[in-house]
Amino acid sequence: MKALESEVHVMNNEASNQGQASVDQDIAQALTADDPVCGMSVQLDAGKPSFNHMGTTYHFCSQKCHDRFASDPVHFLTGAHRKAAEDVPAGTKWTCPMHPEIIRDEPSDCPICG
Repeated sequence: MKALESEVHVMNNEASNQGQASVDQDIAQALTADDPVCGMSVQLDAGKPSFNHMGTTYHFCSQKCHDRFASDPVHFLTGAHRKAAEDVPAGTKWTCPMHPEIIRDEPSDCPICG
């Protein structure tokens, strides 16, 4: 009987740890936002640039993404920047703005920053 109680206690602790991990992940996601220019996940408490547009605050991974957005918010909010990527010459190479050593043949997520 003692062994069964011990096994149940271990199982309850594992379930509790998994539950805590899920809560921790939910909190981390609540403290992040997606950069509307590059799509990178930005931690809200990291002191990164932000911009208020029509009552909504947008957060950015870098000053460069902030400045691009600030110059034409509608372009990024409508997704026009993603559509523009479809109309490029053959052979165009794509890089991550945060990791220029990453070079791809098509637009995709950076393997380092997502």
